[in-house]
Amino acid sequence: MTTAATRVLADIRSDLRCQGAGPVGAVRLVRRKWSKALKEQPAGLVMEVVVALAAGGTWPERLVAFELLESHRAAFATLTAARVTALAEGLADWASVDLFGVTIAGQAWRDGLMQDAAVHA
Repeated sequence: MTTAATRVLADIRSDLRCQGAGPVGAVRLVRRKWSKALKEQPAGLVMEVVVALAAGGTWPERLVAFELLESHRAAFATLTAARVTALAEGLADWASVDLFGVTIAGQAWRDGLMQDAAVHA
């Protein structure tokens, strides 16, 4: 992971600890802040942060990761079936699976970034 991505990841996690504990609205405030901050950043940097947050395993980290990716069109456009599958690793609760399906997998399939054969029912 690059130094820039490591720094952003640490700052997002700090914001989640300070401001993102609690209801969905609090977590989304953190995500909106970072969507704005990363809007002009390269897709690769955003994807590094997304992958690390998604691997963190907490629901707030996944919400920020998936919605951050959704809001950064250049990073979203780099998705492949393999990367979508990797982002799904470890999803074990209804909220994470639902968020992932609606925000990442469904949109990637709709946008033609995944073929029908890669979608498992």
